[in-house]
Amino acid sequence: MTGWAGGRGGLCQGPGTTTATSITLLLTSILALSPRGLHADTSTTNWHLSNVSGVAGTQTQLPCIVANTQKGSPTLVLWYKDGTRIPFYTLDLREGGNKGEYVANEYKGRVTSDMTGSKLLIKHLKGSDAGDYKCRVDFDNDPTLSALVNLTVF
Repeated sequence: MTGWAGGRGGLCQGPGTTTATSITLLLTSILALSPRGLHADTSTTNWHLSNVSGVAGTQTQLPCIVANTQKGSPTLVLWYKDGTRIPFYTLDLREGGNKGEYVANEYKGRVTSDMTGSKLLIKHLKGSDAGDYKCRVDFDNDPTLSALVNLTVF
């Protein structure tokens, strides 16, 4: 009899058993139905959604539209793609410092932002640029705001 550690007729006897299959299906269903399954936190906040399209080889701008009712100024703008947890672009807008910019290697030379961080410019669009983008804006003393942008490339 095959089994996993602690096994011998226990909960999971092996990959081919009915119990193991049931547990696998249950965990897969939970992940698939979870609001965090594909895009972290998109269902828990009322975010602005924009749709942008562009033609491969040209450039386009992704708007970071956040309903800024706060009085504070933005200090940091971060852009994420397709639900990743690590931003591919950041813009540091803190006073007194240099307006620092970080661009991930795959976007170097193709991505930049205006000095306010309100728009992300993508040059030389590729089919692989299509997807869901999230813009996150941090403020001095106010809550963080986010916006979603869907980019379609033709």
